[in-house]
Amino acid sequence: MLLNNSDTLNAGKDGLKDAAFANAIELSVHDGIGGIKDAWHEAQLISPISVYQRYGWVEEFIKSTHENKPIKPFIVLGKFNGEVVFILPFEIRGKYIKRINFIGGRHVNFNMGLFPTYYAPLMTKLAMRTIFKRIANLTPGMGYMKLCGQPKGWRGEANPLLHMPNQLSPHPAFVLDLEGGFEKTLARGNAKRKHKKFRQQCRSAQALGGFELLIPQTEQEISNIVSIFFEQKSDRLKKLGISDVFSSKSVNKFVRNLAKPSNNTKEPLLRLFALKIDGEILAVFGGGVLDNRLSGYFSSIKMDQHAVSSPGEMLLYLIVQDCCERGYTQLDLGAGDERYKNSWSSEIIDMHDVIVPLSITSIPFVTLRRLSARAHRYIRNNPTAWKFVKNLRLYKAKYLP
Repeated sequence: MLLNNSDTLNAGKDGLKDAAFANAIELSVHDGIGGIKDAWHEAQLISPISVYQRYGWVEEFIKSTHENKPIKPFIVLGKFNGEVVFILPFEIRGKYIKRINFIGGRHVNFNMGLFPTYYAPLMTKLAMRTIFKRIANLTPGMGYMKLCGQPKGWRGEANPLLHMPNQLSPHPAFVLDLEGGFEKTLARGNAKRKHKKFRQQCRSAQALGGFELLIPQTEQEISNIVSIFFEQKSDRLKKLGISDVFSSKSVNKFVRNLAKPSNNTKEPLLRLFALKIDGEILAVFGGGVLDNRLSGYFSSIKMDQHAVSSPGEMLLYLIVQDCCERGYTQLDLGAGDERYKNSWSSEIIDMHDVIVPLSITSIPFVTLRRLSARAHRYIRNNPTAWKFVKNLRLYKAKYLP
């Protein structure tokens, strides 16, 4: 039986707090997720998590990526008196200098551990640093830890991992508040302009033969839209001179497999949306649902003459409307500072990176990693510098393929 809050706090008052509590936790490391399925399901029900920490999401990512480019899960389970205190969904990467990352890498917008709220009062700075010293002792030969893209808190609870030394990430996250329904949502961000632009887009679409919002349900429909997404994304990234993190076969498989079991479920791991104009799909959006919150994973638009009419923003308008009708309270637009996100979001969440050495020899490398991340953030926040980088990418894409 789970300890209640008073029992947990009393345990702390009796001496099991901070470093003492951290040392009393039973740690175990797992190279797979199947063996701790029950513990994970127990923890995710009582922990403030995003869709990316759901068992099904992590399980599918490990299965899909393992066949093409094997990853090495390093999942840390902490228990106290037989109850889950935390689960840290880590993996080991790197060939010469090994590092610990979150499972999911650049495909996760909100990285966190699973921390049941019962033990939250005991996850202090000293406790967390003691826990990480113990984890470091379990990983001989490990170079450093790089835990990027973490929010300061989630659902009103602080993120205990940020008790570790951290810095601001180059990429903030953008969130749209849906409380109050569609009209109130629009009213929080220039409703008049959004309505006007949508009406213009509707007239343009009608002149071309009409438009339709697609939310695929069958495997064939899902497969077709996923294929279109990958094609559109690849084409756009190539033209912009940006590396394609969706190009591998394992990511393709992951997206397809994530969508299949989500059919007709209340909280799908992946729900797809597509905008069809004159019989052709011009924009695609995909995201997962948890606790009445749709978290966007990816989006794409067709790079042709229709791109100037912003089919991606038209699709977003329809998605927001659909989310409000479903009673969702928030829509995560993901990380990355793009014009439409600034236009639609009601909140910008600063993200944090924990980059710490686990060995003396890795300290210079960690220092360079930290400096690189700070430089990246400076460039993203400096309009002149960021414009120069984007122009450089375009030049490279056009003349140095």
